[in-house]
Amino acid sequence: PQPSPQARRGKEEVLVCVVPREELPKINLTQYVQNEDNSYTIPWSRFSDHAWSLEPPAVDELMQKIQRVGIALKDFAGVKPYRGIMTGFNEAFFIDDATKKKLILDDPKCAEIIKPILRGQDIKRWCPEWDNLWIIFVKWDCNINNYPSVLSWLEEHRKGLELRPEVKQGRFPWYALSRYGSGYSHLFEQPKIIYQVIQTFPLYAFDNSGVLGNDKTFILPTQDLFILAVLNSPLLWWYGQRIFTKMLSDSISPMGYLFETLPIAQPTAEIRAAVEEIVTRLIEITKLNGQVYKDVLDWLQVEYKIEKLGNKLAYFATLEFAEFVEEVRKRMPKPKTAKKASDPLSVPAFTALRQAHNDYVPEIQNRKNEAVKLEQRLADLVNQTYQLTPAEIDLMWKTAPPRMPIF
Repeated sequence: PQPSPQARRGKEEVLVCVVPREELPKINLTQYVQNEDNSYTIPWSRFSDHAWSLEPPAVDELMQKIQRVGIALKDFAGVKPYRGIMTGFNEAFFIDDATKKKLILDDPKCAEIIKPILRGQDIKRWCPEWDNLWIIFVKWDCNINNYPSVLSWLEEHRKGLELRPEVKQGRFPWYALSRYGSGYSHLFEQPKIIYQVIQTFPLYAFDNSGVLGNDKTFILPTQDLFILAVLNSPLLWWYGQRIFTKMLSDSISPMGYLFETLPIAQPTAEIRAAVEEIVTRLIEITKLNGQVYKDVLDWLQVEYKIEKLGNKLAYFATLEFAEFVEEVRKRMPKPKTAKKASDPLSVPAFTALRQAHNDYVPEIQNRKNEAVKLEQRLADLVNQTYQLTPAEIDLMWKTAPPRMPIF
């Protein structure tokens, strides 16, 4: 910012010129800054010992209104967020389904300390997608000798486990998890909102299955679906992009005090009821579509011996039938003795693909279309709760940050 002529005359304003990064190679910076159409003024009173912004006056006024209308998230929810489980050595504590089954086969008792866990990448919008990953959950006060198969597994990783700073300091045994997170693990087993440490899109999910989360996740131990709706709303993504720590590629990190003090507006009883009904249905839709995707993709991998699905097949419902068949054909293993021009797809295999596409793609798309309408209605209800006017909603969209939820 530069002092404007008005500021120099004692009117206490500052001139701000925002230069888009992508425009820099194409412009004369001096001329661009001098062009009045590219700048605006803000009062010097914004610059204080507290947090301040260079936002245009209208945007700053909307930010202040959202703050006035809402109350701090931790007060609204009555709880604070907690970071996910930190192991200090994931290679030892995170195991796949096959390893988990082997450990339990050798020692059924060890099932007591093997629990499902979510990573940041497993957190989706409305509900998570667990990827059959498990954590060996050994607290520092655990008698590890009661679980011989787990102890044997951890012994294989002992060298790496003993290199952890906390172990060297004698804070807990070599075979135990880091203290960070394991002391409040019971909160993960309760209904909760779970979200990523770093976000490129608003992906807040509700979980009541008791699954744990790793240190790339946070939880808010509440089952308030209205809070979930607000966190996933375009309004709060717009607000959060302006207050949270910015990361690479326009991602944000909703951590600590800034998350705890997010302003949550108090809904009327009617709005809360409507929001909870919509969110319940969005969770249901997300689970249904997720399960159908999983079933079809598992079938493709087994039936057609596809090792790597690729991005296109992973979202097969976006493909027309011909594209779907071509992608399956491309991903199938090539017969070693077959002629070069032979088709790996037999007629029965082709017919089965047609049946699967006809059976599942339309129902997935129908649910997606329903979800779009529900998301639009939900955004309207959140805006209404924050008392936004049509002009303020228009301003929000005109100043939308990257990856603003658009339905």
